[in-house]
Amino acid sequence: MGHFDKLQASKLEVGRLEKLVDVRPTPNAATASGAHTITIAEIRNEILRSDPAADVDFTAPTAALAVAGTPDVKVGDCLDFYVINTGTAGADEIITVVAGSGGTLVGSGAVLTADPVNDTFSSGSGHFRLRFTNVTASSEAYDLFRLA
Repeated sequence: MGHFDKLQASKLEVGRLEKLVDVRPTPNAATASGAHTITIAEIRNEILRSDPAADVDFTAPTAALAVAGTPDVKVGDCLDFYVINTGTAGADEIITVVAGSGGTLVGSGAVLTADPVNDTFSSGSGHFRLRFTNVTASSEAYDLFRLA
């Protein structure tokens, strides 16, 4: 391998490493223990966490607010976010993610507390994807998928 080849290989390796490093926003502060209306800003920060005192609903923003809060949004654009239930392990303190007006939940919205006995079923977190299906004013819509 000549000098040029080594230089090119080095540049390719550096470029590959740069793509592996992904800068993420600062996670949201812990949400209060009661019911909560999720903002589009919280979704864009990707991580919501709470220590609920009992079963609570986390309602996603309305489709109109989601569209308004997402610059240059187009149909098919997606936002992934995570809900972490930091409640007492094994306790019945469920956070249920609910779609806001104009949204459709696909899958279970229930995020149970971590259960050390059955951690494959109840990890204490949920991964969701909000996918815009209509961004036209007065007709905004999204699907809210439970991915994991």
